[in-house]
Amino acid sequence: MAYALILGTAVYRDLKWKDLVEAFIGTAKDTAAIGFIVTAASFYGWLLMRTGAPAAMAEGMLNFSRNPLTLLLIINLFLLVVGCFFETIVAILILGPILMQVVTQVGIDPVHFGVIMVSI
Repeated sequence: MAYALILGTAVYRDLKWKDLVEAFIGTAKDTAAIGFIVTAASFYGWLLMRTGAPAAMAEGMLNFSRNPLTLLLIINLFLLVVGCFFETIVAILILGPILMQVVTQVGIDPVHFGVIMVSI
């Protein structure tokens, strides 16, 4: 960032102080919006954990099937649908703890599941 600032102000002389202030204000607004989304998702995940919804959802998925490949297919399809409507970070924060209980109970490697979760 410092290199880009030096190039823009000293070398190319395209970046004025007024433009720099506007860029900092825009960056602050975007950072605040992303921070609010992550905070709301973290609170929602905490609220779900307090109510016991993840355990109920995990039990429901395990009642459906205990085959690891079938569960991975179901989880992939579920994450495909969720990925169409939620931001990736929000989906990982909310669904990660819930689905982790399911995959550890059927013997799926957590690293393998982490790669699947990140690829939504």
